[in-house]
Amino acid sequence: MRIQQVTYPTGTLITLAEAKAHLRVTIDNEDSVINDCIKSATSLVESYTNQYLQSRTFVAFLDIQEFTAFNVIDIWKFPITSIESIKYLDSSGVEQTFSTANYTTDLIDSPARVLPTTIATVKLNIVNQYRIYFTAGHLTRESIDSELIGWVKIFTAFFYQTRQPEYTGQSVSEIAYNYQSALDKFNKGPL
Repeated sequence: MRIQQVTYPTGTLITLAEAKAHLRVTIDNEDSVINDCIKSATSLVESYTNQYLQSRTFVAFLDIQEFTAFNVIDIWKFPITSIESIKYLDSSGVEQTFSTANYTTDLIDSPARVLPTTIATVKLNIVNQYRIYFTAGHLTRESIDSELIGWVKIFTAFFYQTRQPEYTGQSVSEIAYNYQSALDKFNKGPL
């Protein structure tokens, strides 16, 4: 299975005003730098926890061997809030929508699971005959653990204050890596 992100969050998890208050910055000429730091901090927390803190859409591409009747398909994105549709390339290569009556889903935990109860007649001489379109990411800020939002603020401050490649003899990645253990309890990725 190959998963491709289709859309990206339109805003940031924490506002520029929140970040500036946290950083105690009152001038406006650093706003674009601070916004970049917010995005980098959010991305870092997402990668450590295997969670999407902001909603976005994806498509998972599967071959016929991966999409079989009564074979559970695990999707390691958290939280998946909806399966928009499942599509397939019919024997003529035309994309068709797979009926919702032909599969069930479990989106409660990680991994999300899709269980096809039948298969379609698909074009055989190509790859990626099936496509699962889904939305992943917390829909509201209130659904995110407040500690994770705190970590986004901490990393925003860290990135803003350490914009040089070296800081106190350690590289930025070495310092940031030390925080991973604090975020382990939020990890929703594969074991």
